[in-house]
Amino acid sequence: MKRRVALKRKPEVVLLKEEHFPYLWAAYKRGSLAGLFEDGLDLDAFKERLANGLAALIQAGGEAYALMSPTKSMPVGMAVVRAYEQCVEPHVWWFPEATRRNKLELTLALVVELKRKALILILAQPPDWRFFDHLCKYGALRRVGTIRDAQGDGKHAAVYQSVGH
Repeated sequence: MKRRVALKRKPEVVLLKEEHFPYLWAAYKRGSLAGLFEDGLDLDAFKERLANGLAALIQAGGEAYALMSPTKSMPVGMAVVRAYEQCVEPHVWWFPEATRRNKLELTLALVVELKRKALILILAQPPDWRFFDHLCKYGALRRVGTIRDAQGDGKHAAVYQSVGH
């Protein structure tokens, strides 16, 4: 598969800014940020938690990105990238507006952007293995193994790493 064809529409991965907060609020209200924030927050509490969380992430050397749709001038996802000594670990939350094509293009664009900076490690749960195996066909990632009982719950996780750092 050709990477340039997948990135032809020029999907953008931009640092998260305050102008993206209304889209994050809308995504939160629709349940797209489950696991990131507790339920039932009002707008002010959400903004405070978001600002505090981003400040802590940046303080620890991480980054947060808005994943911008190539056809709309709005984010269709958010990526939080945790930095460790020698690698980074991205986590992505998709908004309801994200199409399968958006997810493929923007994940590939994020991987290409991040691998310029550091080695990427991704732990994927079984439902996501097919998606990441497909991304491997673009030459940006490779599957390097499987962790048995990854989180103590009996489930396995596939490990992917960036190619060509």
